[in-house]
Amino acid sequence: MSTQTTSNMGSDAKKSNTRNSIMSGNQMVHNYKDFSNFGFWLNGVDVTQQNLDYFVPYIQGISRIFVHHAPFFMNHLYKNATKRWISYIESGYTKIDGIGDLEASFQEFEGGFNAQKFSNVSMVQDTTTNLTISVYELSGSMIREYMEAWMNGARDKMSGVATYGQHSLQAATMGGAGWNETVPYGEKNHTAEFIYNTMDPTAQWLEYCCLWAHAFPTKSSRAHLNYEKGERGNVQMDLEFNANLYESPAINDIGGWYLVNSNINYNYLDFTPMSDGKGGFKTMTEGMTDSGVTSSNYNLNRDPA
Repeated sequence: MSTQTTSNMGSDAKKSNTRNSIMSGNQMVHNYKDFSNFGFWLNGVDVTQQNLDYFVPYIQGISRIFVHHAPFFMNHLYKNATKRWISYIESGYTKIDGIGDLEASFQEFEGGFNAQKFSNVSMVQDTTTNLTISVYELSGSMIREYMEAWMNGARDKMSGVATYGQHSLQAATMGGAGWNETVPYGEKNHTAEFIYNTMDPTAQWLEYCCLWAHAFPTKSSRAHLNYEKGERGNVQMDLEFNANLYESPAINDIGGWYLVNSNINYNYLDFTPMSDGKGGFKTMTEGMTDSGVTSSNYNLNRDPA
């Protein structure tokens, strides 16, 4: 995969290879075409070869999400459950939602006999406050089990105390370190981080990347546990997190690292029904192992080994 120039703000920036744009990054899609030679719709629709190179529209629908940091106490106490949760979140999602608009607010001034008004910009704010990841619940309530353990560990639903699951036999039954070990209390130990990528139709280049940080669940859905006659539907869980969104060229590079090393095979001709780990989809952990890349490259601590 070739490396592209890490800037998108004109020829001068392109030559200097600076990181002065939100589209900066070696794995980002760039557009440096001279649009002054293309009239778009003004003189009718011309989709001959001479014009098609100027009109490559943004196409939605190809996105990935990665668990950059799992909640530490969950990884410590419920190691096997955390491995399953990470794998399912990264491969079983059906919808990612929550990115808000960038909005400007204005300060108003008024004066004159007619009380005329004008406004100056006062602030520009990102309206993003939540991340929602939608998945189907599986038999055995794997998602509900994990989310409730996470929430109750940070604030027990009866005592209101942050127990982190210590002195709980549930830790051992979920494949964790056991109930004698404890984790110091702190925001870092019970929140998660996610890397979110949207890609071009080749699934090899990034159109957008962001980091969701300080993520903590706002709820664990239970409505599907109720009963109604004739209801035999599947269960889609909307995992909603209170989180902060960050964007930068450095985050673009991390997203590109995940993309390059996730080793997803999209060609149907390479499909094999054999269960030897060589067909179709590979998990992020397998991808890192096969490529010789470890979590220490970005100090991720994302793989609960």
